[in-house]
Amino acid sequence: QVLEKLKQDPDTKNIPVVIFTAREYSNGKALAIKNGAADYAAKPFEPQELAAILEKQLKPRDKD
Repeated sequence: QVLEKLKQDPDTKNIPVVIFTAREYSNGKALAIKNGAADYAAKPFEPQELAAILEKQLKPRDKD
């Protein structure tokens, strides 16, 4: 619900949202990406995975 609200708001819709969850849900990643998440990780995740996701999302992007 938070992701949905962020993506509907013109002031926050372009902010990349990374979903970190304590549990893996069936279709969780697919659903998050479909709804506008930039990436998704479920516990347990490796520190290298977290670093790679954050590095990818913090790179400058072309503005739409």
